[in-house]
Amino acid sequence: MKTIKPILVLVVIVILLTSCVSRQDRKFNDLVTQAKQHQDNLDYEAALEVYNKALEIKEDVEVRSSTVKLKTEVTQIQEVKAIVSKIKDQTSQFKGVLTNRDVTDLCGGLLESLSRLENYDTSADTTASEYISNLKRSTTFRLLKVQIETAQVLSSGKGSKKIPYESTEKILKTATNLFNEFPFPPSFSSVG
Repeated sequence: MKTIKPILVLVVIVILLTSCVSRQDRKFNDLVTQAKQHQDNLDYEAALEVYNKALEIKEDVEVRSSTVKLKTEVTQIQEVKAIVSKIKDQTSQFKGVLTNRDVTDLCGGLLESLSRLENYDTSADTTASEYISNLKRSTTFRLLKVQIETAQVLSSGKGSKKIPYESTEKILKTATNLFNEFPFPPSFSSVG
């Protein structure tokens, strides 16, 4: 009878530990499933949040890898959205009454922003990298650069009293066409 009690206690402890572990595994698996659903629905920030909750329960190489890839994607989407937003803001400034100096300055800023796009590291296998690559290869992107450079030269020309209105109108139109041609992919909308 005395040997049965310790064995019975040991069995109860093993059963309790097993049930705790299996509950944690179920919770972990449920969280991973939820995260994948968020990711499939292109809600990357929600997916990251749920993956991180799963990793709090237990460390998992695949989940950690998915989290790292997703963080890269989200970071790149945020960066690309910021660059494109700045370009749109800069081109919208051509709508106002401008002096030659204004045009020169705006063109310089625009060329700097376009240069950020051109030099953006697109080596990662992400939607943002693909978006930038497609944008940079487009004829419209190259045309926009040429138009900005031309307007910059015209507005900074010595003795030039005339503001290059036609040049700025072309820039506005080409920039609008570029972003109509290349709207943000659906996955960009879930990232702030």
